[in-house]
Amino acid sequence: MNRFILNYLGVFFILLSVLSFFNIIYSYYFNLYLNIDTYFYTFLISAFIGAISFIKNKIEVKINIYYKIFAVIIGYFIMPLIISIPYYFSIYNLSFLNSYFESVSGFTSTGFTVFSNIKHLDQSLILWRSTSQWIGGIYFLFSILVLIDIFDDSLKK
Repeated sequence: MNRFILNYLGVFFILLSVLSFFNIIYSYYFNLYLNIDTYFYTFLISAFIGAISFIKNKIEVKINIYYKIFAVIIGYFIMPLIISIPYYFSIYNLSFLNSYFESVSGFTSTGFTVFSNIKHLDQSLILWRSTSQWIGGIYFLFSILVLIDIFDDSLKK
């Protein structure tokens, strides 16, 4: 795997770990202890993957557009996989496919859901869905900036 892909996704995994830590604090503050262990698992996994990406390799090479496209596409598959952990281990007994669908829906901000009535969900899970939408929006924004490649010499001409 190219080092650029690991570094690019690692930044978003660190962001995901910070936001899952905020969800843990939110759950403790409002005494929502039902799903707090799932956010802790998400925090550990995303912090571990993000920490691996910061092990420096001093080789700097020009990244071509194919690696950048591959990094963005891989992120759209891997990030929802980590985001789906709290849905899968929640008290609502979602299958893996339903939890992955819910996380992809939140990550891409399409608004589709597998829950019949959102008002009866745990507040921490609703916050987690909002967090996944926020991360997805930031990921989309930075993916566009990475793919535009503003440092290309032909674009400056």
